[in-house]
Amino acid sequence: MRLRGMLFAAAMLLVASALVFVAMPQPALAQTEIHLGSTMAESGPFAPDVGPFRRLFDAWVADVNGRGGLMVKSAGKKLPLRFTMYDDKSDQKTAVKFYEKLITDDKVDFVLGPFSSPITFAASTVAEKHKVPMPLGCANDPRIFARNYEYIFATLETALKWADPYLDMIKEEGKAKTIAFVTMDILNSKGITQGAVPAAKDRGLTVVAEELAPPATTDFSPIIAKLKALNPDIVWVSSFGAFASAFIKQAKELNLNPREFHVTHPTAGFYKSLGKDANYVTGDVIWTDVMTFPGQDYFKRLLKAAKIDPVEYPWAACHMWMFQMAEYAIEKAGSLDREAIKNALAKADFMTVSGPVKVRDLDFRGFKMHNIGSVPMFPMQFIDAVNNKVHLLMPKEFRTGPHLYPTAPWSDRK
Repeated sequence: MRLRGMLFAAAMLLVASALVFVAMPQPALAQTEIHLGSTMAESGPFAPDVGPFRRLFDAWVADVNGRGGLMVKSAGKKLPLRFTMYDDKSDQKTAVKFYEKLITDDKVDFVLGPFSSPITFAASTVAEKHKVPMPLGCANDPRIFARNYEYIFATLETALKWADPYLDMIKEEGKAKTIAFVTMDILNSKGITQGAVPAAKDRGLTVVAEELAPPATTDFSPIIAKLKALNPDIVWVSSFGAFASAFIKQAKELNLNPREFHVTHPTAGFYKSLGKDANYVTGDVIWTDVMTFPGQDYFKRLLKAAKIDPVEYPWAACHMWMFQMAEYAIEKAGSLDREAIKNALAKADFMTVSGPVKVRDLDFRGFKMHNIGSVPMFPMQFIDAVNNKVHLLMPKEFRTGPHLYPTAPWSDRK
């Protein structure tokens, strides 16, 4: 009995010691790497616009690690970068599933946003729920930022101001008088038009039509017939590339020949499917190699490593902004603590390869937006689409050629 009592006492002492040990503050595990993640629309309807962007992420990771990693002050050294990416299939539910996995299973330090406003609208709910910072590159629909989320941070200017640089140019030239809008019925495209219509009116243009069509539309003949009767100077197509190219192909077939077509997403999928019929079409881009903002050599190095032509895939730049934003946040925060990263992003004010980004709140055209960015769109024009030749039209300090307006008739395009 005495031996049994001694054994019981010893066991209780071990349990008590274990409880004391658990209750004591444990030293934090040493940080050994920076683990980030995102999804990408590598399949599904957005895939033609996304193309080879996974290679750009791989090039970024290789470049950072080739420089010894990123400095993390709390670790007292540079840490290597690791990136995990999943194909969201251009689908909101799939993106939500994978962002949940990135945060809860893969244990990333923080996430980068996906491609497009529709996917971001859904995926950002996961970041907000888990209080994980999410820098964004390719998303700017006002509805995303009107929810007052604290953990998402844009680089792009709001879609409501997308059209402003182009319309400023049109006003300054004083040639066009009327404009018609054809809009793909998705976020971003609708947000662009929602801002562009009043912006056009503010600049003295008469808006003669506002047509909305489902993303899968294949027959545009009713819209085209209406536009032929109205004969607008400019037909503005707010959509992703495949929608715009299908519309312009039918416009040619039915002899709709405005003085200018303008498309919001002039990607490889758009102009390769049209060939010379894309000549003189204007569109919007976020970067060209004539810009001189800091970081150009860095970006060009990544493009070369990833074998990406930025004329074919202009949205490469918005991913570069995310890379720059992530590096900026880690440097400013001095750690990988999520709240520190969030606080650094909330005060972000730095230079991207396309110009300055300042994260701020904005009250504009009925939307109160939180953490919206400031990088604008830049109007361009295809001169020889078959050979990837374009003119950057604005801003004036980077202009590479004149705006050719009005457009030549279909029969004269070479």
